[in-house]
Amino acid sequence: MATMESAYHELAPAAPAPAKGGGSKKKRKQQKREEKRKECRLVSYHELPDYMKENEFILDYYRSEWPILNALLSLFSWHNETINIWTHLLGFVLFFGLTVLHLGQYFPQVADLIGHLSWPISKVAENVSSNIGDVLSGAASLMQASPSSGAGGMAVAWQAVVYLSAITAAGVATVYALMSPKLSAARYRAHRALLFVGMGLSGVVPAVHAVAVNWHEPRRNVTLAYEGAMAASYLTGTAFYLTRVPERWRPGMFDLCGHSHQIFHALVIAGALAHYGAAIVFIQARDEMGCPA
Repeated sequence: MATMESAYHELAPAAPAPAKGGGSKKKRKQQKREEKRKECRLVSYHELPDYMKENEFILDYYRSEWPILNALLSLFSWHNETINIWTHLLGFVLFFGLTVLHLGQYFPQVADLIGHLSWPISKVAENVSSNIGDVLSGAASLMQASPSSGAGGMAVAWQAVVYLSAITAAGVATVYALMSPKLSAARYRAHRALLFVGMGLSGVVPAVHAVAVNWHEPRRNVTLAYEGAMAASYLTGTAFYLTRVPERWRPGMFDLCGHSHQIFHALVIAGALAHYGAAIVFIQARDEMGCPA
């Protein structure tokens, strides 16, 4: 038997050698593409790493640890953060456009203000030069609260500097909380919400101060109405964010559209617009009355 088997193997045709060059390269490319697809697929809540498990009522359509390029390109795909991303972007474009518009209208005044503040600004720049990333990140948060209505209603420069410094500090703290993976955990949800509320309602203090200083100005009720609308928007949005309504009632139904985080974003933009309206009224009143020398 052994002799017959050995004879058979000798007579049998040899197995074809694996193709060199093109075939193996194609297979490697296909394998890489398949690996990328697997890496960038949308996953369920239970497949997320622990630090990303923030809302157990949103069950599916998560991006998890994607490469930066794929995460950027996901701006144009549909997942449970698509609406959040676009509300951020559209809000930024809206307020950046309004800022440029009003800087153009008040350019001489802005140049004069920068001249008065050039020394303290240079000192601050020296102190934060080693943390420029935080400064740039804080600028994004600061834009949603700018122009500060309280600062717009102040005739004393140092008061405006105090209020603007406070909102800058609040912005940096909020951005840090958002960017830190450790603080993104579900157990810090209430702490993050308090930061949002504190930053949003910080405009009420300088606004009330400005109303007291300009009590004789009949438009004070208009500004108070704007600030009240701002506070109501921020508090309502935070209530949605904390309670995770409506996805709490029907888990999975609002994964892509209509969940609490998206509602929170929309109400933050509404509140910032109300704050902006109050700032415009203050600026118009100041231009008409002028500031004491």
